[in-house]
This record gives sequence, C-alpha cells and structure tokens, in this order.
Amino acid sequence: MLMWSAQEALAQVGLYQKYEITVTNTKNYSNKFDFNVVTLTGQFTSATGRVVNVTGFYDGDGAGGQTGAVWKIRFMPDQIGTWTYSYTWSDGTPGGNGSLTVASSANKGPLKLDPANLHHMIHANGEHFFWNGDTEWCFFQASKTQQDRFQAIDFLSSKRVNNLFALMVNDDGCEVYPWPTRDDKTHFSLSKMRTYEAVIEYMQARGMIFDWWFYSDDSQSLIPAANSSEETLYFRYIIARFAAYSNITWNLALEFDEYRSNSWVTTRAAFVKAEDPYDHLLSVHQSDGPTYLFPGNPHLDHVTLQRLPANHDVVNPEIIANRNLTASSGRRIPVMNEEFFIEGEFGDVNNFRAAIWAIVMGGGYYKAASLGWWIGTPYQNAAHFTYSKILYEFMTTLPYWELSPSNNLKVSGATAYISAKIGSQYLAYLPDGGTVTLNLTGANGTFNVEWLNPRTGSVTGMTTVSGGGNRSFTAPSSGNLTDWLLHIESGGAPPDLIPPAAPTGLRTS
Repeated sequence: MLMWSAQEALAQVGLYQKYEITVTNTKNYSNKFDFNVVTLTGQFTSATGRVVNVTGFYDGDGAGGQTGAVWKIRFMPDQIGTWTYSYTWSDGTPGGNGSLTVASSANKGPLKLDPANLHHMIHANGEHFFWNGDTEWCFFQASKTQQDRFQAIDFLSSKRVNNLFALMVNDDGCEVYPWPTRDDKTHFSLSKMRTYEAVIEYMQARGMIFDWWFYSDDSQSLIPAANSSEETLYFRYIIARFAAYSNITWNLALEFDEYRSNSWVTTRAAFVKAEDPYDHLLSVHQSDGPTYLFPGNPHLDHVTLQRLPANHDVVNPEIIANRNLTASSGRRIPVMNEEFFIEGEFGDVNNFRAAIWAIVMGGGYYKAASLGWWIGTPYQNAAHFTYSKILYEFMTTLPYWELSPSNNLKVSGATAYISAKIGSQYLAYLPDGGTVTLNLTGANGTFNVEWLNPRTGSVTGMTTVSGGGNRSFTAPSSGNLTDWLLHIESGGAPPDLIPPAAPTGLRTS
C-alpha cells in the first residue's frame, strides 16, 4: 500500500533535491531494519532513459518513533524533466509505481572531482568548491540540543566554513552512536536519525557539506567487528537513508589503521560506492604519517592526511609529494590535511595561519579542529576561524583550480611557498615576510602586484612589474610569522585597495 507524503502528492521536486516516497507494510518481520530479512527497492527512470536504483529503509512510525509500518524511499534526481518510478519488495509484497516532475533549482548538486583539474572539486552543476572545513567529534552528543547545533552551524557559516566533519560513532570524551543502545547494533535509533536529518538540512540551506565519518579511532568499545553483519547493516542503512542528500560526503574511519586493515579499507570503499547510487565523494583518514596509503584506488576520491602538530615547513612539501603520488598512480585526486591543528590543545594559532597558506600554496586543502564547545559556547575562543576566513575569501576571488605548486620559481631570498599559472597568476606566501626573487622569464607583459596581509585581510603595496626576467619583491614588513602573501596578476589596472578599517579579507575589483 502506498501512502502519499506531502511532497509525493505534489509529484514535483527540484534538481538535486531529496524526493521521498512513503510506503506502509504491515507484515511482521523479525527485524525490519535488516535488509537480509526484507528489502524495499526503488527504480527511477528519466525521460532520457537514465535508470537509478535505490534502496529503501525502515522508518518506524515515520516521525521518529521506533515502531510502526513505515518504510521510505529517497531519490535525488540529476536531470530535469519527467521521471517514472516503481518499487518492489524482496518477499513479494505488492509494490507500486508513479511519476514525478523535476524542475530547475538553486541546489548545486553533490561534490565531484573536477574532470579538468582533478586535484580539485566541483558541484554537479560545475561550480568550483574550495574546501574550508572544521571538525566536531562530539557534535551529536546527547548533552547538546538541536539549538546548540544550529547555533554552531550559523557561527561556522558566518566564518565561511563550508563543510563539517561529524563522527557517527565516538567514545572519546563523549558518547555518540546511531543505535538505540551501546550494545544493540542490529537496530537504529530513529529519533537520532531525525536529529541527523535536521542538521543536514540546516547545513544544506547554508551551502555547507556534511562530511559523514562512520567511525572514530578511540571507540573500539562501540565499533562492530570488521566486516561483520552488523557493520554491513550499519553502512547499508546509513547510505540508504542519507545518500539522497546532495550535501553529503563519506569518510570510512578516523585513523583507520589503529583498528582496521588496508584490505578492510579497500573492500569497504568498494562497498560504499556500490551502495551509493549518487557516487558521493569518499575518503578514509589515516594515522599520523606523510604518505597516502592508497594511491590509485578507484573508489577513494581524496587524500586524507593527519600531521599533528605540523608547521608550514612540514605540510607544504607533504601536500606536494602526495599530489605527485596520486598523479603517478594514474588517478589524480585532491589532497587534504584533516588534522594538523587543534586550537586549545595542539599548535599556536599563528602557526595554524602559516600552515593553511602553506597547504593551499601546495595545491591542497585543510580541515581545522577547534575543539568546538570544549573551548567556548560555541567557538567563542576559536581565533583560527578569522584567519581561515581571510584565506577562503581571497582564494575564491581567483581561478585557484588553475594554479599549481611552483616553489621552483623562487630564485633566492626569504622562505616562500609559491603557486602559479605561468604567465597569468603568481602567489607567493612568505611566512616571515622579507625579500624574495622570483623567476618571471615565462611571463610576458605587465603584471599587477599587491600584498595581502593574512593577519588582517587588508591589501597594500599596489604596483606593477614587467615579466621576462627575475624580479625581486619585498614584503611590507618582516619578522617571525609576520607573514604576507604576494599576488602577481597579468593585465588590466591594479585592483582597488580594501579600506584598512574593514579588514574582512574581501577584495574589490
């Protein structure tokens, strides 16, 4: 029997938005969550003949209650026009069919690798995505309310953080798990599922990615046995329930190598990709170490490194080395350092600022850690967000995906991390200021020059320089971590200077 939801009654949905069908099945099953007992499957077909198969899931009473006769099917359409669908039950219970109309929407779609620049990401609509992330190990601990979480998301969004890592299983300083109790891993807490959904939807409305991490490293007391039926059920249910959200990415485990093997990663990555009909980006986080363990793996979509703590002179060469490693493997993917700084525990905030610029100049991305509510209510002491916002707002004014790490362009002078598109854009980050000489022999014509202050976001030193040879540039000031970003850009008049009284990191043009 098909029970029409409000959305279903309209039979219309926006492109890349979640479409939900609610069906009832009053049969008694030994475990309605278990796909081996009964499976609900939906098949959606577009007007062009594209077929998407999705797995439904049990949802209790449909409103967060554990018992009931409600199952749901969720679908994320990726083509405009009319889609038809049918659904079937594995035990022969009568199914049904219908149709829906997909209209254009403001939704950008899920993240994908940029086919023209594989070390970077785009949304399905082609818009580039600059990964500016943060970490919350305890985001779903029971002591926090939804209002607490929404307040945190609003703060992060105001700082231009666009993705948040949240653990679904954690027993390190807080209890987080998706099951009704610690010991029952064959059912799921449907009230918790509703909590997760509300957070994901709240983030989606703010253009933020929910980075779903299945496991934590210090939670072996909670984690099902590797490759067990409970683990397979966990992965399968979560994917069936949440994959239709466009703002999802997956990560198999935090510091996986402390409790799982490389072969587990390989098989689970293949499993997630097979279960997820939308091919959301997938990664796995490894323990502290300089080298990515899975170059060339066809199912892992970005490198997730940990270097804790790590300064600029560590992270820049490691990002570059791992970019080169993925390139030589035949599968270029983005490189990220997910855990190199935890404010309040590891590292000085000035070292954080230098590190994120060194990472980005190396062609990588970063995810910081603020300890969230552990240092404020929430984040009131998290000074690092000021610096990451300045970096994000500057870099996203540029075609950053066209730049490549180019430290070899330095001829002499101060420490500098360089990213460039030869003949067009040159960025040189000087962590201690000073004078640097760059090789501009590959650049013809006149270039505009400016200095960005990464500590305030203000821009100064507007001038021009001719290409065609070695050129020297002196930062407005020097000293330990008195850092500056040199920006050299071809053509046109120099951009306007940001008023010093409003150091937001934004530049006018």
